Amino acid sequence: MPARGDGGERGASWDYAECQPHITISYDGDAPELGTVEPYQGEIPLRPEVLKEVIDDCLASVSEV
Repeated sequence: MPARGDGGERGASWDYAECQPHITISYDGDAPELGTVEPYQGEIPLRPEVLKEVIDDCLASVSEV
């Protein structure tokens, strides 16, 4: 099911009904087997993308405390 603002108005298509868009977030090396996880089926509201120019020397402005 395409989300609102899915790009269809610009010619994008949804060709694979079996494909479910998803977000995976894990820093855990002991993450559970995916076959044992029940996917969340609710809406995941996301903010609009924010595009900015890449700063090549970004580490120069970082200070550790």
